[in-house]
Amino acid sequence: MLYELLPGESLARLLDYAGGLAGDAYPDNISLVRKQGGELAVYSVTPGERAAFRMADGDSVYVDSTLNRYRNAVELKGEVRRQGMYQVDGEVTTLRQLIERAGGLTENAYTGRALIHRRRADNTTEAISVNLSGVLAHTEPDVVLQSRDVVFIASTRDLHEERTMSIYGEVQSAGVYDFVANTSIEDFIIQAGGLKDAASLVRVDVSRRVRDRAANATGALTARWYSFELRNGLVVGADTAFILEPFDEVYVRRSPGYIEQEHVHASGEINFEGTFSLTRKEMRLTDLIEMAGGLTKDAYAHGARLERVLTYEEQLKRNTLLKLIVTDSIDVRKLELSDTRSVGIYLDRALAEPGSEWDVVLRNGDRLIIPQFTNIVSTNGEVIYPNSITYREGAPLSYYINQSGGFTQRARKHRVFAVNMNGTVTRVRSSRDIEPGCEIVVPSRASRKGLSFAEMLSLGTMGVSLAAVLATVLK
Repeated sequence: MLYELLPGESLARLLDYAGGLAGDAYPDNISLVRKQGGELAVYSVTPGERAAFRMADGDSVYVDSTLNRYRNAVELKGEVRRQGMYQVDGEVTTLRQLIERAGGLTENAYTGRALIHRRRADNTTEAISVNLSGVLAHTEPDVVLQSRDVVFIASTRDLHEERTMSIYGEVQSAGVYDFVANTSIEDFIIQAGGLKDAASLVRVDVSRRVRDRAANATGALTARWYSFELRNGLVVGADTAFILEPFDEVYVRRSPGYIEQEHVHASGEINFEGTFSLTRKEMRLTDLIEMAGGLTKDAYAHGARLERVLTYEEQLKRNTLLKLIVTDSIDVRKLELSDTRSVGIYLDRALAEPGSEWDVVLRNGDRLIIPQFTNIVSTNGEVIYPNSITYREGAPLSYYINQSGGFTQRARKHRVFAVNMNGTVTRVRSSRDIEPGCEIVVPSRASRKGLSFAEMLSLGTMGVSLAAVLATVLK
């Protein structure tokens, strides 16, 4: 800050007014700037000159701080017990003494080589490599340290790729684990939480990397493969002392004889509706009806329908087909994109001929719905008033269309179809194609776009050019 001094007071007196020097001040040189002869002059005042140096009006005093550097220390980094700065002009003067003062090396220290970064006279840095194991064993000469040296002790982990081992398949905690030496297959399975109930005891595979650091060309072998059999959780066979190596991959296979229960559901007009287990792969509709106690007296077997859950592959195929749809006659947004789909069945024919082509093989997740008889026919689509009409045997399509107000102007009258209660779809050509409980759907014509002005102009230009060509040919 600014201070007012009496004539003849010294620099030492000014420093007293300012509370003295701070703890990090550099006291050997204080700079003073003075206006003198129209210019500025700088004076460097030593500690012995402070009391005699007289201050003048307008003088500015600058006290620098201590440099952030050490003149008698080295820095120790890496795999030692205690890293940090150490004094080197006392009891510690060599590398061996420095490591002993730091508590010694850690278990992960790489003793093959230590690295010292040393400042040269021109302030550049040079690297000095030291045989650390030889120095510590007194077989190599110790290294005398200098101030501002930085000593690095590397870790064996840093010098190697992170080593892992993996396990996949029917274990509780499949994944990637840190490699541990002398680990057997049994040990690794226990580390992964043990086998699952579905695990195979006759097939455990191990994939091993191919390592040939002396090779000068690639070979045909990409991995080594080993297969083992387990008994009571232990490996049996020729190589019972098999030890895993870094980056080994263990595959615990699923037993082909392990099958989890799969279920189907039956509801509606059946004596015992609910969920049932599939007892064999070829279980059919009639088998489910038998397990559920048969149909009730009010069941309409011809109208029974089957809903099936799509597999991942079926959903993928459906989505791929949707991407290929480019026609205006199909609105993709109105398509059914749920994870289930109706399967057209004829339960009445299946019950009459068990095991025939009508007796559909069931799949996990199937739902069989058996309705009561209904004599209602619904209309939908391009009709004036979608409606529900009483079924009349032998009545033509026009009867149901008239009951719905007739066709709209966009109706495709020759493409009418019926969705039956059992999930089947039929083109309506006569009264025989209309069943009780069905839904008559009238599709719409594809919208037609008129030609734009540019398109008409282009067609006109083409016509003129064609006429010119014909006139030339006819001459």
